Amino acid sequence: MSQKYTGDKMNSSQSIKKWISCSLVLFLLTGSLKAVTREELIKRVDKQQEEIDQLKEELSLMDSSESDDILKSIDIHGFISQGYLKSWNNNFIADSVDGSFEYNEIGINFSTNLDDNLRAGLQLFSRDYGDIGNNDIEIDWAYIDYRMEDWLGFRAGKIKQPKGLYNETRDIDLLRTSVFLPSSLYDESLRDLFISIQGVGAYGNIPLDEWGDISYQYQYGSNDFEEDGGSARNFEDSGAYDVEDLDADYIYVQHIVWNTPIEGLRFVGTITKIQDFRGTGSTLPGGMIQGVPLSGTPPLGFGLPDGSPFFIELTNVTNYVGAVEWSHGNLVLMAEYTEARARLNVNDIVIPGVIDLSNSLFHVAGWYAGGSYRFNEFFEMGAYYSNAFNPDDKDNLDTETVSLAARFDITENWIFKVEGQWRQGKHGMFALDNPDGFKEDTFLLVFKTTVSF
Repeated sequence: MSQKYTGDKMNSSQSIKKWISCSLVLFLLTGSLKAVTREELIKRVDKQQEEIDQLKEELSLMDSSESDDILKSIDIHGFISQGYLKSWNNNFIADSVDGSFEYNEIGINFSTNLDDNLRAGLQLFSRDYGDIGNNDIEIDWAYIDYRMEDWLGFRAGKIKQPKGLYNETRDIDLLRTSVFLPSSLYDESLRDLFISIQGVGAYGNIPLDEWGDISYQYQYGSNDFEEDGGSARNFEDSGAYDVEDLDADYIYVQHIVWNTPIEGLRFVGTITKIQDFRGTGSTLPGGMIQGVPLSGTPPLGFGLPDGSPFFIELTNVTNYVGAVEWSHGNLVLMAEYTEARARLNVNDIVIPGVIDLSNSLFHVAGWYAGGSYRFNEFFEMGAYYSNAFNPDDKDNLDTETVSLAARFDITENWIFKVEGQWRQGKHGMFALDNPDGFKEDTFLLVFKTTVSF
């Protein structure tokens, strides 16, 4: 900062103090007008007006230069997208059988370097995903980032959560071919669970010479969720109760990326642990758990009156992800596998010989393989096969998805996509959207356009 600018700033500070003093004097004078002549009061008011005019001029000069510097140092990026969904047999989200525009996303993020090693940023995000989101604006992530060395940095705040290959970049539509990432790993209805955590993290990059390099992230924190968000809707999908509060405590994330010496080849591993993921609320009329009514006397029901306190909790949740990606020229190939285990407790319910929901095993897994190829600067195609299943009861969850997508780059910042999906099974869809039950197969056609800046 120049000496002149420092002097201007000091003068402005003195002027501010003088203006405050004059304001205080004027306040006192107006309370005792009888002790001050009209002429004296006019003189004092005129003098104060001169001070105010001078202060305005100094502040306008200082603010314009200072605001220019601030604006130049802030990186502003964002995106706006609108999609259209049409499905056959089952509603994918909302009323997609009849065709639905209830699929859009808007995001804007700001970041700036506070000094050579310190950076801050945040993203505001809004989306409509059927009955999820409903275009409410929320802070997606907001953190400060201090990088000591290439091998060690720290973050604090609401931190973007790594998971597999693409979770940190899942909102950047320009980086992929398909409209939807495979739901076996990137279920859009659970975006709020995996997009960020509130806490602290460490990260860095370690060179391995001829063996490439290793990037790592470690995070620790917690999270809470909106009662009309995707995670809450997953808890409510049984129709048993209305979620009033939902949070996840003590989330621990380990994320490792090995960029191999083979150009374009990388391996990724992620472990996410949640000590307690709990939803609380109250029972709904006609609610059922695993086919047993909440009302009624055991063993025909659980004996819970309508409106009584209700909770579902997953404890000791552990999620593993292993992934590989290889890019060569215009070709990208990828594959990922995930598995999650937890203990499930529903209202400490135990009916001996009938059902035990106080400490049952929750176990799901999924994988996908796919690829994309860019034919020219305007056109790109991609496809993947995805499978979500329960290793202990495959018929209960098993869902296969085959996707074929085309992407058109209209301009550098404007793209249009079309994707067709054939699904066998109900994973990624809600019973609440399909009150008459699920049919075995679903075909989904999606159109989406995105503008990024």
